[in-house]
Amino acid sequence: MAGVENVPSQFAKTHQVGSRLETEFGGRKILYGLRRVLADSLPGVEYCIFSHHRLLLYPRVGYDASGSIILSLYYEDFTAGTEHVTRGRTITESDIVNFAGLSGDFIELHTNDEYARQSAFGRRIAHGLLTLSVSSGLMVQVNLITDTVVAFYGIDKLRFVKPVFAGDTIHVRKNVIDTMAKGSEVGVVTFDTTVLNQNGETVLVYRDKLVVKKRPAAADA
Repeated sequence: MAGVENVPSQFAKTHQVGSRLETEFGGRKILYGLRRVLADSLPGVEYCIFSHHRLLLYPRVGYDASGSIILSLYYEDFTAGTEHVTRGRTITESDIVNFAGLSGDFIELHTNDEYARQSAFGRRIAHGLLTLSVSSGLMVQVNLITDTVVAFYGIDKLRFVKPVFAGDTIHVRKNVIDTMAKGSEVGVVTFDTTVLNQNGETVLVYRDKLVVKKRPAAADA
């Protein structure tokens, strides 16, 4: 947090709001660089990045130094325009081999070095659905909805933009774009999700919807 608090005033203005720290940056380059540092270096801090160069920091849901569990976000806690960023994960050779065995997808682009060497990719690539699955798991590790998710409602506009290779490290950016109540107990939260590699290149995009519990009436008291 100190590094954020001490950003020179010509680059950013910082405000303390309760337990949250809100910083408005003067440029996307600074914001992007800080985003990469936060994803790897501050395990107890969650953050949201807004389109107008604002960064919001607050204690990560589900995390404290003692390891105790805190309930995840309810439907009412999600706000359109908020961005959540996960940590990274390196896709390994074992991931690709194990996913082939689990799914039954032994297409040679994933399993045959000689075949893949002659392809447009020049080497074996990870399964697209492996990348999708890992991106879902990375979201779970942020613990936003671990205790409050009811169902995976659907996925739209799925596009595999670039190949992922063994050794690539991916992370996920999820932007809340819509919330819709579904009765008195749950609501649907819609995200625009982008998966990026270690070079900041987009490898996968999709729009996903989750059914999330509403806050119980007693919790509002």
